[in-house]
Amino acid sequence: MGRFNWMWKAVQRPDPSWAGNKLKRITLIAASFLISPQATYAFDANTARPSPFLTDLSCEIHSEFIPDQNGGFASVYMLNPVAPFGAEFAGGIFWLGGTQAVGQPEISETTMRKCFADYTPNTLIQKGADAASFDAQELMGFGYLSSDSGQWYEYKLGSGTLQPIPKIDSATYNASTGELQVTGQNLKAAAGAMNDIKANKLSLTGEGGATYALTDTSDVEISSSTQFTITLSATDKGNLRELLNKNGSTSIGGTTYNLAAAEDWAVGAEASLTIADLSGNAVTVSNIVAPSAPTALVATPGDGKITVAFTAPTDTGGNAITDYEYQLNGGTWTTASTTSSPVIITGLTNGTSYSIKLRAVNSAGNGAESAAVSVLLGSPASAFEEAEEEIKAIITQDATRSLTSTLSSNQRMTRGARSRFIESRGQGEGDGAGLATRNNVPFDVDGTFDLAGARLSSKGTFFGQTGNVEGTERRLVFGEFDVQRDGDTGSTTATLTGRVAWEQMISDDTMLGYFVGGELADSNISGAFEGKQTRVAATAGGYAVRALSETLFADGFISIGAGRNNLEMADDVLALTSDYTTRTATVGGALTGVYAYERYELRPEMAFSYGKTWIGDVGFTGVAYGLTDNTLSVDAGTVSTASLTLRPEIVWALDAETVADSHAQLSFAPRFICERTTTATTTQNCGAGAEIGLSSNSEDGLSSANIRFVMDRVGNSNRSNVVFNVEQRF
Repeated sequence: MGRFNWMWKAVQRPDPSWAGNKLKRITLIAASFLISPQATYAFDANTARPSPFLTDLSCEIHSEFIPDQNGGFASVYMLNPVAPFGAEFAGGIFWLGGTQAVGQPEISETTMRKCFADYTPNTLIQKGADAASFDAQELMGFGYLSSDSGQWYEYKLGSGTLQPIPKIDSATYNASTGELQVTGQNLKAAAGAMNDIKANKLSLTGEGGATYALTDTSDVEISSSTQFTITLSATDKGNLRELLNKNGSTSIGGTTYNLAAAEDWAVGAEASLTIADLSGNAVTVSNIVAPSAPTALVATPGDGKITVAFTAPTDTGGNAITDYEYQLNGGTWTTASTTSSPVIITGLTNGTSYSIKLRAVNSAGNGAESAAVSVLLGSPASAFEEAEEEIKAIITQDATRSLTSTLSSNQRMTRGARSRFIESRGQGEGDGAGLATRNNVPFDVDGTFDLAGARLSSKGTFFGQTGNVEGTERRLVFGEFDVQRDGDTGSTTATLTGRVAWEQMISDDTMLGYFVGGELADSNISGAFEGKQTRVAATAGGYAVRALSETLFADGFISIGAGRNNLEMADDVLALTSDYTTRTATVGGALTGVYAYERYELRPEMAFSYGKTWIGDVGFTGVAYGLTDNTLSVDAGTVSTASLTLRPEIVWALDAETVADSHAQLSFAPRFICERTTTATTTQNCGAGAEIGLSSNSEDGLSSANIRFVMDRVGNSNRSNVVFNVEQRF
C-alpha cells in the first residue's frame, strides 16, 4: 500500500512580519499525494554564505511520514546539502513530535550558518523560537556529514542550550531629567555591578534623521528581564536637545524617534550571539523645556507700526525657537511669524499708547513672558520717513528757484555790460561831457512780469552807474528783486539781491568786469506742509565782453556762491526745523551780432547758461507724537539747470533813417529755447516764442522808456512776460 507524502517548500527569511511565529509554523506552500516512499524539495536558502567551501550551496529537504515505535507517524525531514561540485552530504533527521524512530547525529550551529546564511540561531530565536518551546516540543535537530571534509556537523534544537536574544521594544525619554527608560525582552544580568547595559552602545535618532551615540553616560544594571533605566550625562543630554526637540514620538520635522542598540549592548547575553537591535524601537519624549523670557525690549514706534528689538531667551532647553508671539495691552497672544529680533507689529493706530510683551515658542510650547515695554505709536522718524520725498521736493524746489534767479541776474548783468560796451565803442571821438553824462546813471528800473500756467513771477532791477569821462571805467551798484508765486503748491518766494560791480575797458575790443553781492530770500511754503524758508547768501564772479569784429560780439559770466538756509514747516503730525548750507556755481555766455541797414538792424543772439547747486544731507529736528528727534536727515543731492536760446532780433527805426539816430524803435525777436532741469529726476523741454518791444529816448538822451512783451511755449508750459523799464539820468 502506498504512503501519504506531503510536499512543501519552506521559506524562512528575517522578515519582521514573522515576529511571534514559532519555528514549527513552517508555511505550507503546496502539497500533493505521492506513491513514492520519498520526495525531494528545494529549500530556498540565501546564496551569500560564510562557509568557504559551501559557496553557492543549495540545501534540499527530503520529507516523508514513517511509522514511529508507538504505531503512529512522525514527520521526518532530511537535510541534504548539495555543493556546486556535485558532492552529496549524508543528512540526519529531525521531527516535530512523536518518538525518535531513526537515530542520527544532529546538525551543528556552524552548519546551520553555512546552509542558511540569513538564518543564524539568533535569527531563528528572534522569529519566535525559544529554548522552552523547543523542550516542550521534543524537537531533535539537524545533522550531516561533509564528504568534502569528512567532518560531522550537528546542532541540537530542544536541548535548552541556545539562549534567547535580548531585544528592545520601546523607550521613553524625559528631556527635563535626562532619564531614558527602556522596555525590552530577554534581558539578562552579567556578573559584576553597574555593567549589564553598555551605554555607549546606544544611539538615538531624531530631527532630520540625525543620530547621536551616547558618549560619557555611565553603564547601568537591569531592573528586570524587561526593563532598565539610564540617566544621561550632561553632555549627552545637551547634545540630544536638537535631535529630540518635540514632545511625543516624532520631531518637529516629522522624524520618528528611534533607539538603536549596537552589537554587545547587553553584556549578560551569550558572547556568540549577534544581539544588535537597530530599528523599530520607538522612543516617546516628554518634558521638553520651554524657552525663558526675552529680555532688553526696545520698542521703536512708526507709522501704524511698532518695531520691537530684544535679546533672545538665554535658555531654550536646547530646542530651536519656532516663533515669537506678542501681546498688546494685556490682550490675546498673536504670532509674530519670526524666529529672531526684531518683532514688527503692524496695523496699529497712530497716537495710541501700547504696552507690549513678548514670549518665545518652541516644541515644548509657549515660553515665559517678557517684562512689558510701553510706547506711544508713531515717532518723528517714522513720520519723517513717510514724508521724506515731499520734504526733499520742498528743498530742491527752493534751490531750483534760487539757482534760476541767480542765472537770470547774471544774464541781465552781462547783457547790460554788452550794451554799455557797444555804446562806448560807438561813441568814438565823442565829447567828454557827453561821455561823462552817459556813464553816470543815478537811477534805473527794469521790471518783468511772468505768468505761466499756475506760476506768477515778477522780477526787477535797480541800479546806479558812475564812470569816468572817457567811458573806460565804471562802478555799478545793482539792486534786484524776484517774486515768484506757485499756484500748484501755494508757495511764494521773494528774493532781494544786491551787487557791486566794477567794469574796465582793457582795450578797444575787450571789457572786463567783476562783482560781489549778497542775497536775501524768503519763501512761503504752502501745501501738505505749511511754513517758511529764509536764505542768506553771498556770491562773487566776473564777466567779459569782447568784440570779435565790428558787428560780432561775445560775452560770458562765471560766479560762485554759498547760502545759509533756515527751514521751518509742519504738517498735521510732524514739525520740522533745519539750518543747512548750499553751494552754487554758474556759467554762461552769448554770441551776438549787430548788423545795421538803412532803417533797421539785425541783432542775432545765441546764448547758453548753466548752474548747479550742491545741497547734500540736510539735517532736521523733528517733533511728532510728543517726541523729539534731532537725528533726522534727508539727502537732497544736487539741482542743476541749463538752457540754450537762439534769438534773432530785428529793430526798426520809427523816426529816423537809421536805428542809431532814432529816438523810437520797434523790435521783434522770435525765440527758440531748450531747457534741462535735474533734481531727483531730469526734465528736458524745448519750445519757441517771440518778443515784441517798443522803446523811446528823449532828444537830450537823459531819459528813456522801454516795454517788451514775451510769449513762450516750452514743453507743456506757456510763459507770458511783460518787461517795463524807465531810466532817468540827471
